[in-house]
Amino acid sequence: MTTVPETSAASKVSILSVKLSISGLRYFVYCILVSVILRVLLCLLKARGIQAGEHLRGSGTNEYKEFWKAFWIAFRGFGGGRIEDLWLPYVLGVGELAAYPILLVSDRLEIIGGWLALKTAGQWKVWEDSRTAFNRFLVLNVLDIAIAYFWLSHYISR
Repeated sequence: MTTVPETSAASKVSILSVKLSISGLRYFVYCILVSVILRVLLCLLKARGIQAGEHLRGSGTNEYKEFWKAFWIAFRGFGGGRIEDLWLPYVLGVGELAAYPILLVSDRLEIIGGWLALKTAGQWKVWEDSRTAFNRFLVLNVLDIAIAYFWLSHYISR
């Protein structure tokens, strides 16, 4: 009789058993600061799309032809009509940067994959109209995971 090695969730490291090598506050501040930097990058990329009128959906005039005006309305997150994001991507980014390193060290990649699939499915209809928005989504998620893996995961131990 052949035995199959155990690969169940019980054989993986518990998410609750990980420890931080720095204070929790310092770790969270790192996540907040990196998320601000990523928001600035996102808004720099988004400003080009706004300049091109991707937010208009084929009708209306674009009042954001000037790059820095487009950047500011994207960064501010309020008062831009269809451009508004109310800083929700930032809040999610902080949570992702805090959680991804723990999930990576705990070998819980399926949770990260499921979360990314859920985020992708929720926006699929929007991305049919704007491929640049989809590309921004991909770039920011790759950066999120890379920062979590190459930097923040070093502060997590089993």
